[in-house]
Amino acid sequence: MNKKAEIPDFWPLTYQWTDRRLLNVDHHQFARNVEIPASVAEHQKRKAEIVERVRFAVGLDILPPFSGKAPRVFQKEVYYGVVLQAVEIETYPGLRLTGTLYLPEKTEGKLPALICPHGHWTEGRVHHNWRGGVVMRCFEFARLGFAVFSYDMIGYNDHNDLPHQFPEEFKRRADLYGISPFALQTVNSLRALDFLESLPEVDAGKMGCTGASGGGSQTWFISILDDRIKALAPVCMLSAHFQGGCGCEEGSLLRLGGLGNFEILSCVAPRPVMLPSVMRDWTNLNPYYEIPKLKEIYKLYGAEDKVFHFHRDQEHNYDRITRESVYSFFRRELKGEDCPDTTPEREIDPPAPEMLWHGGVKPAPADDAKAADTMKKLESIYSGAPDLERLRQIILPQEVLHVAERVTIGKWQFPGGMAQMRIVSRRDVGDTITAVKVFPEKTADQDTAVFLLAPGSFREFFDGKFAELQKMITDKGITSWIGELLGTGETAPMLDLPVRNWDDPQDLTFNPSLFAMRVQDILTQIVRLKEDGFRKVLLVSTAETTPVAMAAAALSNVELLADLSGVDDTVWQNRLNYQPHIMKIGGIAGLRQLCSHARFCSGITELQKTIKEI
Repeated sequence: MNKKAEIPDFWPLTYQWTDRRLLNVDHHQFARNVEIPASVAEHQKRKAEIVERVRFAVGLDILPPFSGKAPRVFQKEVYYGVVLQAVEIETYPGLRLTGTLYLPEKTEGKLPALICPHGHWTEGRVHHNWRGGVVMRCFEFARLGFAVFSYDMIGYNDHNDLPHQFPEEFKRRADLYGISPFALQTVNSLRALDFLESLPEVDAGKMGCTGASGGGSQTWFISILDDRIKALAPVCMLSAHFQGGCGCEEGSLLRLGGLGNFEILSCVAPRPVMLPSVMRDWTNLNPYYEIPKLKEIYKLYGAEDKVFHFHRDQEHNYDRITRESVYSFFRRELKGEDCPDTTPEREIDPPAPEMLWHGGVKPAPADDAKAADTMKKLESIYSGAPDLERLRQIILPQEVLHVAERVTIGKWQFPGGMAQMRIVSRRDVGDTITAVKVFPEKTADQDTAVFLLAPGSFREFFDGKFAELQKMITDKGITSWIGELLGTGETAPMLDLPVRNWDDPQDLTFNPSLFAMRVQDILTQIVRLKEDGFRKVLLVSTAETTPVAMAAAALSNVELLADLSGVDDTVWQNRLNYQPHIMKIGGIAGLRQLCSHARFCSGITELQKTIKEI
């Protein structure tokens, strides 16, 4: 067998050889081009895909039907003709919905209703200043004859079971289950709709939603998930060059494939929408870009007149001028009133926070022990059973149609065979998959290839601890393919390139994980081997590569022989294996069940013994 020095190098590390997936990084301030569908049918098809993605990121694909306790409505106060009541609902064990219900003191018939996610104003649903009058907005809507439910986003006011911003390690664990402020807030928003619909005072056919900034994001997420929202007003948020940046807007895996806010909002067409914007935030181009584009989509439905908009030279806000226009929008669209373009607010002070906080006292923020206990309860709900379709949603494998292969990099002879270096890439993708194909001197089985996954460098199969394994296959006259995994072996230095920020908490909202890319690379190489005429491919993994091998085998149904020694759910803490939502299919145990066709062993000795028996 050759010595290490006799094995040639693959290539010098340069940008042209770098896997383009590590260089083409998406993020929340990436400017997106808006593509207008050609027909209603095309738009509806894309809408279905987007809704499915959002449902997945929220966790609606795994959460059981809601069967929480009845709402607790208490602490009744009357302020200038508006009834204020505290509301608390257990939406799921560990998850609460807290807020304030605003009702007109005197009502006639059923009321139209609004839910109001508050966004990132400092004091949340009790916030009031000239820029963000959350309390005044809700109070004034009630005065105008609406039932209004203003509820806490995660980590604000009475919802103090979790922080709004998850600390790094807390978030990393939560993401394995698909738990995020975005997911939890959206679930609570849907429950807020259920609560309003259940009230005897409410006309369930006339419900809407409005919020600014992060509350604007929440407004359109709720609206595309639930058709009970008949009209919506997301204020100062729509932009094709800014997607939000908070964990309550960016659930892990939500925006893979470049899904942006414009596409998401466009799914509400042809429902009436009011979109106030300003010159001094990211909505600055609305009059010139987003609004005309949105009207093109609405025009497909013959509803171009259902897009309402005004633009001002002002900073980020939901101020009085904006509120007065939004009042009229909902009066027209939900009450059917013929009213002016603006509805003046009353010149009174809004209700004080003490009237809105549950118990009349500002709640303490979440502490670490309380947050850990809450997360433990939520993990039990988000833990799932093996599900192949859900695994596809987690990994998002792409069909491999065109594979290119560079074979002239280097080759060498060794006793019993010849090895040849390969770089495999899907055309027009730019991925860089490093592999070595090993040809035996005498081929005994032309239909079979053994695909060996290298835990590090391919060299370990020639002059390292796995050399005996490779020699055993070659001596049997079987072709082997040694595939390195992205981020190890020849591609390891690529992870140090100063492009992708692995520490960015929102990185895996917009970009696939290394684990997902590695799974894709295995699937790509399996296609390449089958194109070579191998009708049977046996995938072989050592303990370090078994998690990714199991995911690839489940998705491809290829035969797998895997070393399971020491493989448990602690593997997900390694950056190379870190995969959001993986616990929704049961983690390692779930992957094993999805690989019912696989053979498992324990340790390299047992692996070699099984190979010998092939």
